[in-house]
Order: sequence, then structure tokens, then C-alpha cells
Amino acid sequence: MRCESPIPVPENCRGTSSSEFRRWLLRIRSAIQSCFQRFLNDTGFVTNVLLNRVPHEFGMSPLRTVVVICCSTLALHSSLQAAPQESPDFDHQVAPLLAQKCLICHSGVERKGGLDLSSRESAMAGGESGAVIVPGDLKGSLLWDHVSSDQMPPKKPLSPAEKATIERWLANGAKWGTEKIDPFRFTTESRAGVDWWSLQPLQTCVPPKIDGADWIRNPVDAFVVEKLKEAGFAPSQPADKRTLIRRVSFDLLGLPPTPQQIDQFLADTSDQAYEHLVDRMFDSPHYGER
Repeated sequence: MRCESPIPVPENCRGTSSSEFRRWLLRIRSAIQSCFQRFLNDTGFVTNVLLNRVPHEFGMSPLRTVVVICCSTLALHSSLQAAPQESPDFDHQVAPLLAQKCLICHSGVERKGGLDLSSRESAMAGGESGAVIVPGDLKGSLLWDHVSSDQMPPKKPLSPAEKATIERWLANGAKWGTEKIDPFRFTTESRAGVDWWSLQPLQTCVPPKIDGADWIRNPVDAFVVEKLKEAGFAPSQPADKRTLIRRVSFDLLGLPPTPQQIDQFLADTSDQAYEHLVDRMFDSPHYGER
């Protein structure tokens, strides 16, 4: 079986620039990966490439060809992976992650394992198992060992992106920001934090402009219709007055409307008929009863 994508070899390696040589090595690695994929289905293809086609292109023995290609691929892979990665911003990336995923167990008086991750001093002191953070040393950091193996957090391990943040932070010296992390500064899956939407300062919101929305009767309706359209829905048809009074009566009083209440609502043809109905329900002694 012939090689479908032969790799052109630079005629004069000494005159080849480093960028060109790097691109050439990248093509070699890509070809080798393709060969290994083909190997799963056709071992004869790989044998033909390594023992016949590549030696012919390079003018080397098959064994030397295999050794050179493997060493070049490993060296290129190492150089690509060795590029330094910047340390994440502690206060904006690491601290929220620790507060949301770790401090619920590892802070305060009843911290598990004696480990408190809310401040640099307590975090570096470690817990019952000794030091858990060794700045710049991933293998020596027990924290990374537990995070990377999904042991911590126990119920819901970190996502790949969250693990990458912890990994870069530890590998770059575990630099700290604000001395003590406030666990209530950030919202978690089990409780609200200071950043919870309902705790934010009030802002003036301009109702969205909705074209051809006859359903809108007040500014709040505009926001409702906008969200309905975003979800691909449309407002329901208006309920008739008999249906409407039953809904309001059951919601506010927990009782069906009386015939007299129905007749009174049907007889009220003013624009405030619904408002009058709700006000009467609020004034009823049955409102709020259990």
C-alpha cells in the first residue's frame, strides 16, 4: 500500500530556517499520527511506510529512520508543551473557585481535615495530612493530587477548565491576592453570596421595544414578551372572565368564586374590572387563611 501524502524533505537542512524546519517537523508528527490511526486497521500500511517509503525519502536505514522520527516527534511535542503559561489572577479566577468549591468544607471552626484555605497563612500551614500546597511544585502539592484525581471536591469534581486554573496557579508559585477570602463574597450551588442578583443595587431598566405586541399593557409585560420570544414562544390567548375569576379566587383564597362574585365581575365592563376583582379578594377575610 502506497503512502497517500508523502512528506517533502528539505533539500538542504542547513539552509532551512527554524520556522520552516518546525513546520516540517509538524507535518512529520501529523503523518505519524495518521499512520498510527491507520495501524488499527492495516498494519501492512505502517510497515510499508516505515520500512520502504520513508527510508527512500530520507536515504537512511529503516531502523535509523524510526529512531530519528520518534526522537524528533518527542522533542517537538516537548517544546510545544513547554511554553510558559501565565499565572491566573488570584482575586478574579482562583479566589472565586476556592470560595465556591472548597471553603464550604475547608474554612471556619469546623474545617474538614484541619485544612483552612481561606487565607494564605492557613493554606500554607496545611492540615492533618501536612502541607497541601508547595508553590511551583505540582507533584509535591497534595491539593493538586486530590483535585486532579477528582477526590476533591468529593460530590462534584472540578471541570477541566477549573482544574487548569488550579494547575497554572500552583505551577506558577501559588501567588495569593487579597489576604483573606470572604466565603460569602461569591454565590455557590447551595447558597447565595454577595454577588447574588437580588442583592445588587437597583438600576433603571428601560423596557424593550417589542414590535406588534398587542399583548403588552404595562412595562413589565414588555420584559415578559421579550423572554418569550427569545425562547421561541408566544403569549397565550387572553382568558375569558369566568376562567379569570376562578384562577384569581383559587390563587388568593383557595376557594372557588361564589355565583354572586361571578355575576359582579361579569357585570363590571370597566377597564379596571380586574383590578377591582383583585382588590375585593385582598379585602376578603379568607385571604391568607390556611
